[in-house]
Amino acid sequence: MNSLALRRLILRVLNLIAVLAASTPRPASAFDFLSPVHPAWPIQVISGATLPKPGIPTVRAHLQRCLEDGLPWARLDLGSLSPSDPDFDLPACLELARGRLNLLIDPGPTELAALDAAVAKAGMRQQVLVLLASGGNTNTPAAGPASHFPALAFVTDADHAPSSATDTRSSLETQPRSVRLAAPQATPESVTAWRQRGFRIVVDLTGKPESEETWRHATATGPDWILSAHPEALLAWHVARSATRPSVRMALHRGAGRYAPENTLPAFSTALQL
Repeated sequence: MNSLALRRLILRVLNLIAVLAASTPRPASAFDFLSPVHPAWPIQVISGATLPKPGIPTVRAHLQRCLEDGLPWARLDLGSLSPSDPDFDLPACLELARGRLNLLIDPGPTELAALDAAVAKAGMRQQVLVLLASGGNTNTPAAGPASHFPALAFVTDADHAPSSATDTRSSLETQPRSVRLAAPQATPESVTAWRQRGFRIVVDLTGKPESEETWRHATATGPDWILSAHPEALLAWHVARSATRPSVRMALHRGAGRYAPENTLPAFSTALQL
């Protein structure tokens, strides 16, 4: 079975899982994001790969890989663009993703007003979630309320999120409110508590080694999104855990050349994970 056929099989199984989980109650929100996969997955995976990486030298290549793999979300870090990607073009990347792929954007030095204008011009209002890693962009301390940026929704770190309706620690009155939890902060109890206060939840697994145990823990907490540096392995784990034992054994050609260098130990290690 070639890699394209394998990816199609994975997507079919994921869609079946989504159908079975479609009746799971989810919190209502005034801001509904695009669902590139139908029906929408109960927990959506965000590709948070650090660039460049083997086979993915540029942001555009990363977005294209996410589209080919059928992922609903990708992280776009404007604050750490690689020197190997000197021709990065935000409008071109937005055009590539429009109607097909949602984006979690870390704006870095980019002014929120400029980002809002670019997203609005691209017609992607329901496809962009902006990460305010410190509770607000340092380059826009007086940016004003979120109503000034109608094309954007925001997510902030748990330590900087408002703890109540009257808490003004966040520099932006974000609606909807979303919060990012590091893996150690995420428990079923903490996720439930944030959700009861009106927040959507991103569990961030990046920055540390990922394994079946971290994926199992993150999934069990019940977040809205999981940010992973290895989304292909996480999704393969979901499929293997949820699907019945196949009657036909499958092998990945040359290890996992699509996700790691061909004919090397990393490729075979990745193949074992998938």
